[in-house]
Amino acid sequence: MTEETLPDTHKPKRKKHVILLTVGVVTTVIAQCFSIRNPNAYTAGALAFIVLRQPIAYFVILGIVAVIAAAIRKNVKRFWFPFLAWLFLAAGLFDIVVEGYTEYVLRPQIDQGIQELIASGKIVDLSQRTARDLHSRLLGHWASEDDLTHLYFSQQTLIVVNLGQRKDVTYRILESNPNDRAIKFEVSGADYTPHTRTMVFLDDGTAWQVMESSLGAFKSKLKYIGKEDSP
Repeated sequence: MTEETLPDTHKPKRKKHVILLTVGVVTTVIAQCFSIRNPNAYTAGALAFIVLRQPIAYFVILGIVAVIAAAIRKNVKRFWFPFLAWLFLAAGLFDIVVEGYTEYVLRPQIDQGIQELIASGKIVDLSQRTARDLHSRLLGHWASEDDLTHLYFSQQTLIVVNLGQRKDVTYRILESNPNDRAIKFEVSGADYTPHTRTMVFLDDGTAWQVMESSLGAFKSKLKYIGKEDSP
Protein backbone atom coordinates (compact mmCIF):
# COMPACT_ATOMS: atom_id res chain seq x y z
CA MET A 1 0.00 0.00 0.00
CA THR A 2 1.47 3.29 -1.09
CA GLU A 3 1.07 6.50 0.80
CA GLU A 4 -1.01 9.09 -1.06
CA THR A 5 0.75 12.42 -1.55
CA LEU A 6 -1.42 15.34 -0.57
CA PRO A 7 -1.30 18.43 -2.82
CA ASP A 8 0.59 21.41 -1.44
CA THR A 9 -2.19 23.96 -1.03
CA HIS A 10 0.24 26.65 0.16
CA LYS A 11 2.00 27.06 -3.21
CA PRO A 12 -0.86 28.87 -5.03
CA LYS A 13 -1.29 31.21 -2.07
CA ARG A 14 2.45 31.91 -1.92
CA LYS A 15 2.46 32.69 -5.65
CA LYS A 16 -0.42 35.12 -5.11
CA HIS A 17 1.44 36.84 -2.29
CA VAL A 18 4.60 37.11 -4.41
CA ILE A 19 2.52 38.87 -7.08
CA LEU A 20 0.99 41.21 -4.50
CA LEU A 21 4.42 42.05 -3.12
CA THR A 22 5.78 42.68 -6.62
CA VAL A 23 2.90 45.03 -7.43
CA GLY A 24 3.53 46.86 -4.17
CA VAL A 25 7.23 47.30 -4.93
CA VAL A 26 6.58 48.46 -8.51
CA THR A 27 3.92 50.98 -7.53
CA THR A 28 6.21 52.34 -4.78
CA VAL A 29 9.06 52.78 -7.28
CA ILE A 30 6.77 54.47 -9.83
CA ALA A 31 5.51 56.83 -7.13
CA GLN A 32 9.09 57.93 -6.39
CA CYS A 33 9.67 58.59 -10.09
CA PHE A 34 6.84 61.13 -10.15
CA SER A 35 8.90 63.59 -8.11
CA ILE A 36 11.92 63.44 -10.47
CA ARG A 37 11.34 66.35 -12.83
CA ASN A 38 14.75 66.52 -14.49
CA PRO A 39 16.50 63.12 -14.56
CA ASN A 40 19.46 64.56 -16.46
CA ALA A 41 20.34 66.67 -13.42
CA TYR A 42 21.11 63.56 -11.33
CA THR A 43 23.81 60.94 -11.46
CA ALA A 44 22.87 57.28 -11.84
CA GLY A 45 23.66 56.70 -8.18
CA ALA A 46 21.47 59.60 -7.07
CA LEU A 47 18.57 58.35 -9.20
CA ALA A 48 18.92 54.86 -7.77
CA PHE A 49 18.90 56.27 -4.23
CA ILE A 50 15.80 58.39 -4.86
CA VAL A 51 13.89 55.50 -6.45
CA LEU A 52 14.90 52.74 -4.04
CA ARG A 53 14.99 54.48 -0.66
CA GLN A 54 11.23 54.19 -0.11
CA PRO A 55 10.95 50.47 -1.03
CA ILE A 56 13.93 49.66 1.19
CA ALA A 57 12.44 51.61 4.08
CA TYR A 58 9.11 49.83 3.56
CA PHE A 59 10.79 46.42 3.60
CA VAL A 60 12.32 47.19 6.97
CA ILE A 61 9.31 48.86 8.60
CA LEU A 62 6.56 46.71 7.12
CA GLY A 63 8.65 43.57 7.65
CA ILE A 64 8.78 44.32 11.38
CA VAL A 65 5.04 45.02 11.45
CA ALA A 66 4.36 41.77 9.58
CA VAL A 67 6.45 39.77 12.04
CA ILE A 68 4.59 41.32 14.98
CA ALA A 69 1.21 40.63 13.37
CA ALA A 70 2.22 37.05 12.57
CA ALA A 71 3.43 36.55 16.13
CA ILE A 72 0.03 37.65 17.36
CA ARG A 73 -1.45 34.92 15.17
CA LYS A 74 1.10 32.57 16.84
CA ASN A 75 2.55 31.36 13.55
CA VAL A 76 5.30 33.69 12.28
CA LYS A 77 6.55 31.27 9.61
CA ARG A 78 3.14 30.94 8.00
CA PHE A 79 1.74 34.45 8.24
CA TRP A 80 4.61 36.99 8.08
CA PHE A 81 5.06 36.87 4.28
CA PRO A 82 1.32 37.20 3.44
CA PHE A 83 1.06 40.09 5.90
CA LEU A 84 4.13 41.74 4.34
CA ALA A 85 2.71 41.32 0.82
CA TRP A 86 -0.65 42.89 1.69
CA LEU A 87 0.95 45.72 3.68
CA PHE A 88 3.39 46.50 0.85
CA LEU A 89 0.57 46.48 -1.70
CA ALA A 90 -1.47 48.91 0.40
CA ALA A 91 1.55 51.19 0.91
CA GLY A 92 2.46 51.14 -2.78
CA LEU A 93 -1.08 51.95 -3.93
CA PHE A 94 -1.29 54.74 -1.35
CA ASP A 95 2.02 56.21 -2.53
CA ILE A 96 1.17 56.14 -6.22
CA VAL A 97 -2.23 57.76 -5.66
CA VAL A 98 -0.89 60.49 -3.35
CA GLU A 99 2.25 61.23 -5.39
CA GLY A 100 0.34 61.19 -8.68
CA TYR A 101 -2.31 63.56 -7.35
CA THR A 102 0.34 65.85 -5.85
CA GLU A 103 2.53 66.07 -8.96
CA TYR A 104 -0.09 66.11 -11.71
CA VAL A 105 -3.10 67.80 -10.07
CA LEU A 106 -2.20 69.71 -6.94
CA ARG A 107 1.22 71.12 -7.90
CA PRO A 108 0.09 72.52 -11.30
CA GLN A 109 -2.83 74.24 -9.54
CA ILE A 110 -0.47 75.74 -6.95
CA ASP A 111 2.02 76.88 -9.63
CA GLN A 112 -0.77 78.47 -11.64
CA GLY A 113 -2.09 80.23 -8.54
CA ILE A 114 1.37 81.60 -7.72
CA GLN A 115 1.83 82.88 -11.27
CA GLU A 116 -1.55 84.60 -11.12
CA LEU A 117 -0.60 86.26 -7.82
CA ILE A 118 2.73 87.40 -9.26
CA ALA A 119 0.97 88.78 -12.34
CA SER A 120 -1.49 90.67 -10.14
CA GLY A 121 1.35 92.14 -8.08
CA LYS A 122 0.09 90.67 -4.80
CA ILE A 123 3.33 88.75 -4.26
CA VAL A 124 6.85 89.28 -5.59
CA ASP A 125 8.80 86.77 -7.63
CA LEU A 126 11.97 86.40 -5.54
CA SER A 127 14.13 85.53 -8.54
CA GLN A 128 13.03 88.69 -10.34
CA ARG A 129 13.49 90.76 -7.19
CA THR A 130 17.02 89.40 -6.78
CA ALA A 131 17.79 90.27 -10.39
CA ARG A 132 16.51 93.80 -9.78
CA ASP A 133 18.65 94.04 -6.64
CA LEU A 134 21.76 93.16 -8.63
CA HIS A 135 20.80 95.69 -11.31
CA SER A 136 20.32 98.35 -8.63
CA ARG A 137 23.76 97.54 -7.28
CA LEU A 138 25.22 98.14 -10.73
CA LEU A 139 23.74 101.64 -11.05
CA GLY A 140 25.86 104.67 -10.31
CA HIS A 141 29.45 105.78 -10.67
CA TRP A 142 32.31 103.27 -10.85
CA ALA A 143 36.00 103.97 -11.42
CA SER A 144 39.07 101.90 -12.21
CA GLU A 145 41.73 101.50 -9.56
CA ASP A 146 44.09 103.80 -11.44
CA ASP A 147 41.28 106.38 -11.72
CA LEU A 148 41.73 106.63 -15.50
CA THR A 149 38.39 105.09 -16.47
CA HIS A 150 35.01 106.07 -15.07
CA LEU A 151 31.72 104.29 -15.72
CA TYR A 152 28.30 105.85 -15.11
CA PHE A 153 25.40 103.38 -15.18
CA SER A 154 21.78 104.48 -15.42
CA GLN A 155 18.82 102.17 -16.03
CA GLN A 156 19.67 101.44 -19.68
CA THR A 157 22.59 103.65 -20.63
CA LEU A 158 26.27 103.66 -19.78
CA ILE A 159 28.65 106.58 -20.01
CA VAL A 160 32.29 105.60 -20.29
CA VAL A 161 34.89 108.31 -19.63
CA ASN A 162 38.39 107.09 -20.42
CA LEU A 163 41.29 109.56 -20.16
CA GLY A 164 38.79 112.39 -20.43
CA GLN A 165 37.13 111.02 -23.58
CA ARG A 166 33.40 110.39 -23.19
CA LYS A 167 31.39 107.67 -24.92
CA ASP A 168 27.64 107.20 -24.51
CA VAL A 169 26.49 103.63 -25.05
CA THR A 170 23.59 101.38 -24.14
CA TYR A 171 23.59 98.10 -22.28
CA ARG A 172 21.20 95.18 -21.93
CA ILE A 173 21.08 92.74 -19.03
CA LEU A 174 21.69 89.16 -20.16
CA GLU A 175 22.02 87.16 -16.95
CA SER A 176 21.87 87.62 -13.18
CA ASN A 177 23.50 85.14 -10.83
CA PRO A 178 22.61 85.87 -7.17
CA ASN A 179 24.79 83.04 -5.85
CA ASP A 180 27.91 84.52 -7.46
CA ARG A 181 26.66 88.11 -7.05
CA ALA A 182 27.32 88.60 -10.75
CA ILE A 183 25.43 90.36 -13.51
CA LYS A 184 26.21 89.97 -17.20
CA PHE A 185 25.24 92.59 -19.78
CA GLU A 186 25.81 93.43 -23.43
CA VAL A 187 27.30 96.81 -24.37
CA SER A 188 26.80 98.48 -27.76
CA GLY A 189 26.98 101.96 -29.24
CA ALA A 190 29.53 104.70 -29.96
CA ASP A 191 32.51 103.08 -31.69
CA TYR A 192 32.32 99.92 -29.55
CA THR A 193 31.92 96.55 -31.20
CA PRO A 194 29.02 94.90 -29.33
CA HIS A 195 30.50 92.85 -26.51
CA THR A 196 29.58 91.44 -23.12
CA ARG A 197 30.74 92.45 -19.67
CA THR A 198 30.26 90.77 -16.32
CA MET A 199 30.35 92.58 -12.99
CA VAL A 200 31.09 90.47 -9.91
CA PHE A 201 30.31 92.46 -6.77
CA LEU A 202 32.51 92.19 -3.69
CA ASP A 203 31.74 93.08 -0.07
CA ASP A 204 34.13 96.02 0.19
CA GLY A 205 32.43 98.28 -2.34
CA THR A 206 34.50 97.02 -5.25
CA ALA A 207 33.79 94.73 -8.17
CA TRP A 208 35.57 92.73 -10.81
CA GLN A 209 34.67 93.64 -14.38
CA VAL A 210 35.28 91.00 -17.04
CA MET A 211 35.02 92.34 -20.60
CA GLU A 212 34.67 89.71 -23.32
CA SER A 213 35.33 90.51 -26.97
CA SER A 214 36.74 88.87 -30.07
CA LEU A 215 40.22 89.68 -28.76
CA GLY A 216 39.65 87.75 -25.54
CA ALA A 217 38.59 88.44 -21.96
CA PHE A 218 39.98 91.35 -19.95
CA LYS A 219 39.58 91.58 -16.19
CA SER A 220 39.83 94.79 -14.19
CA LYS A 221 39.03 95.97 -10.66
CA LEU A 222 36.49 98.74 -10.16
CA LYS A 223 35.53 100.72 -7.08
CA TYR A 224 32.14 102.23 -6.37
CA ILE A 225 32.18 106.04 -6.13
CA GLY A 226 28.55 107.09 -5.69
CA LYS A 227 25.05 107.27 -7.14
CA GLU A 228 25.85 109.70 -9.95
CA ASP A 229 24.74 108.34 -13.36
CA SER A 230 26.50 111.00 -15.42
CA PRO A 231 29.73 113.04 -15.13
